[in-house]
Amino acid sequence: MLSILAGVVVSAVAVALLLGSLKASPLVILIGLALTLVFSFFFASVAANAIATTARNPVSGMTMLTIIISCVVLLRFGLSGSTACSS
Repeated sequence: MLSILAGVVVSAVAVALLLGSLKASPLVILIGLALTLVFSFFFASVAANAIATTARNPVSGMTMLTIIISCVVLLRFGLSGSTACSS
């Protein structure tokens, strides 16, 4: 359990550094980090379920939902162009 927690912390720091390199405000970085952690949590359970079953596969729908929600949040905070969803 400790190694999983350490992996989550290291991954969260790496994502925060990546978002910080985009010259975003600290609030946007925190919200992006929170979205990353929440979506990762849900994707892990969906991916585990999709591997175990072949009759239904919600991974594609989850991917689209994640992209849409992330774009709306990033655009709401004023990010656009090469640092957000639209180019």
